[in-house]
Amino acid sequence: MSNDEQPIGPLDASLSPRYAGIATFARLPRLEDVRRADIAVVGVPFDSGVSYRPGARFG
Repeated sequence: MSNDEQPIGPLDASLSPRYAGIATFARLPRLEDVRRADIAVVGVPFDSGVSYRPGARFG
């Protein structure tokens, strides 16, 4: 990592409320340009708190 790059960390809750904006994994900033990313975490909607056929799994 060069000196001009800032390390990526969770967003500061005093600058932006936790409930505002796009929800991301571990409250990390959302990256638009992922060409230099070493690892990507992709979420899959899953709702285990409902009955047999929840909408998130079966559309």
